Amino acid sequence: GDALAGRGARDAEGIGAGMADVGDGEPFEWMDFRLQFGCQDKVTGLFKTQLEDGIMGMDNRPGAFWLQLNDHYRSRGFVVTDSADGERDGDPFDPTQFALCYDRQPLSLDLESGVGSGALTLGGSDPMLHLTGMAFAENVTPKIGWYTVRITAMFLRPGGGTLLGGGRGDDAKLVRVDASEAKLNGRKGPGTGVIIDSGTTDTYLPEAAQAAFDEAWRVALDDESASYNNDPVEMTAAQVSSLPTILVVLRGHASSSSSDSAGSAGSHPDISSAVGPGDVVVA
Repeated sequence: GDALAGRGARDAEGIGAGMADVGDGEPFEWMDFRLQFGCQDKVTGLFKTQLEDGIMGMDNRPGAFWLQLNDHYRSRGFVVTDSADGERDGDPFDPTQFALCYDRQPLSLDLESGVGSGALTLGGSDPMLHLTGMAFAENVTPKIGWYTVRITAMFLRPGGGTLLGGGRGDDAKLVRVDASEAKLNGRKGPGTGVIIDSGTTDTYLPEAAQAAFDEAWRVALDDESASYNNDPVEMTAAQVSSLPTILVVLRGHASSSSSDSAGSAGSHPDISSAVGPGDVVVA
């Protein structure tokens, strides 16, 4: 399997514009804090072969990077307060929020292979990275642990394209993966689902959904002999772009019930008719 192990350590960490040169007992700037982390001495599997051979924990557990930042931020008195009308006052930085954008970043100063493939924003999200408004999926296990979402449906768009359209013309008929929620999530129960884990190199579907997905894949390609597998194959860029786009529908958070974002199921009539209009679509 994929694993890493090491020894615990603690050192001064600075974010953003840089940290002050401080010693023990000296005051820290608000973004400079003592970070507990691990120095790895054992790495296996994809942790060893992928672009970066380390990992930064961002789940909802004690010791996670953002929780350590939040504890420091609040213990130093940098607390975000709410006004009577519900608007946030003062510093817009919220240490309980972070955002991962997986699109290639043209603002990166170093565009080596893979390096410019995403951006991590601490304290909120960066609208400069957005093509449309945001929509939010529900975390079905909000108290602690992984970020778990519930898949409500899955579709394939023949001919490829993005969330905003494309493929075989904008009128391309979506192909639904004919599987129950229990099969799409690998388990029953409304409080269960699949995890969002940015440290996982591949996206995995539950085995129970394989037969339905394979059938939808053949229909989307209009080829009864087509099979979906992980075997290496040579393809041109045009052939890759024309492969069916997988659209995963997630149970939406209440804040997305009236969203007009492209990520909202309500913006896709052929999807919202089959699921809740407040659900979220990921391509």
